Amino acid sequence: MSELEEVKFEMPKKKVEKKMEEEFSKLNLKVAKIISVSEHYKADKLLILNIDFGDEKRQLVAGLKPYYPDTSVLVGKHIIVVTNLEHANLRGEKSEGMLLAAETDDSKTVEALEAPNSKPGEQVYVEGIGIGKETIKFDDFMKVNIYVEGHKVMYKGKQLKTKKEEIKTKNVAHGKVR
Repeated sequence: MSELEEVKFEMPKKKVEKKMEEEFSKLNLKVAKIISVSEHYKADKLLILNIDFGDEKRQLVAGLKPYYPDTSVLVGKHIIVVTNLEHANLRGEKSEGMLLAAETDDSKTVEALEAPNSKPGEQVYVEGIGIGKETIKFDDFMKVNIYVEGHKVMYKGKQLKTKKEEIKTKNVAHGKVR
């Protein structure tokens, strides 16, 4: 086999490996503390959350109301947020990112992903995969298959984590993350 043939043989392997990681590497996930929660005045299922990353405050709109009828339980939680998602206007309210939530396969249980031992602003990552710097669209996020397996939040067999902890769920044993 000539040297040229060897190069052709190895290049596709690298392209496949890069493609496997590129979806998650578009995301920039960080821990944020929920400061306050209010009900959206124009939508039955939406909540407006004010969050703090430690050096920046933002507002999110999330469809959690059916799963958290007592919204006060959310205040103070350290949640995981897609920080580089294109900002959206949801029923007249600005949403500057998206919190991640785990959902059972039957959609009966939904819970916000938490990192209770991590500080606001701390990076959430998967070992060996880079962090997104560019703003992404919602469709880009939807291509990333983050899931729950045995209460562990996973991407392609690797667990999401911060410097201080691995990301786990309390009530969702198996399902998807959205």
